Amino acid sequence: MDEAGHKLTPDQEERFSLVHGLMMAWITDGPEVVDGVVFDLTCDVDKAEWHPLAFLGFHTSRAAFQGPELVFPWTQPSIRSYLAEVIEPIDVARGSLVTIAYVEDRTFKSAFADFADGEQVQAKVAHLVVLTPDKEVIPVKRPMVLLTEAATETLIDYEDYGAAYRGLIKRLERLSGLVELDDLADLPFDAWPSKPRPMPEAYSRALYTLTKAKRLTSIDTDAAYVAFGYMMAKAEAQEQLLESANRGRDAKASQRKAVSGRKAASQAIKDRIIAQAAKIITHDGDISLSKCSRLVADALAADPTWKHGKDPKWFARHLKEALFEPRGKNGEFRPIRRRSREGLNSG
Repeated sequence: MDEAGHKLTPDQEERFSLVHGLMMAWITDGPEVVDGVVFDLTCDVDKAEWHPLAFLGFHTSRAAFQGPELVFPWTQPSIRSYLAEVIEPIDVARGSLVTIAYVEDRTFKSAFADFADGEQVQAKVAHLVVLTPDKEVIPVKRPMVLLTEAATETLIDYEDYGAAYRGLIKRLERLSGLVELDDLADLPFDAWPSKPRPMPEAYSRALYTLTKAKRLTSIDTDAAYVAFGYMMAKAEAQEQLLESANRGRDAKASQRKAVSGRKAASQAIKDRIIAQAAKIITHDGDISLSKCSRLVADALAADPTWKHGKDPKWFARHLKEALFEPRGKNGEFRPIRRRSREGLNSG
């Protein structure tokens, strides 16, 4: 009988027993026999956290068809034919053993891979082998994909929308502190056993939208669920990108500070060169640019605190624009007269 007390038909009981057995084959550490096939899916994985994209032996979704290429005694002929068109299936006969050889980590591609937390893009893949009744060992080419409930984007890519929805609900449960939220959302707020703990505004709005979707009975129900999904996507995007945006803002501020510091240091060097040249021009208002540059170079080179250029040509480039002007037919550079007189007067 089912949970409601209705008597199941023999076919329904057989189907229920099969589904239960296949689920237990993953949950149980150790052998589990389902319709004559032995499953031993023991592995070093936290099975409370990691779940198969599709339980072995299920062929009811796209995810199952992308999983291990195994067909079993209960696999329907139509599914056998389909699999035979896209891959060479392995026929697991009664008396065979299906087991996990090893598990490895896998990272799925995502536009948000650099920002999302690890759960969003991380997966595990379990590589399987089949031991036939004749003791032949057959490696399975396609692994069994394991995901956490938080891998929403990957679940959607695999078209497992039910699991993706449950993952969103679990996300809200962890943030709000509420349990059984999918059922709780059907009740008025005053019937909830406790209030949600404070959450970011976008998640709070998503929770409110979920309650509206659960209570509507009109054509707007589907639209409300779409709005719930949008609000969850917005909340997760804000959470994932905010830290990166803050880092970028801080990096720009540091860059501006560094540029400002370099400019100030450069101006201090230039001011020191000009001050030294001004002293020389005070005593010789008609000195050539080249001679002035050499004298400045010599004077600063003798100063132990000077840690910069020593080439007179380098000094000439700084002095040419600030203190000198072309004079005479030959275009020689001499001190700017106005500045020369100001220097003499100030001296």
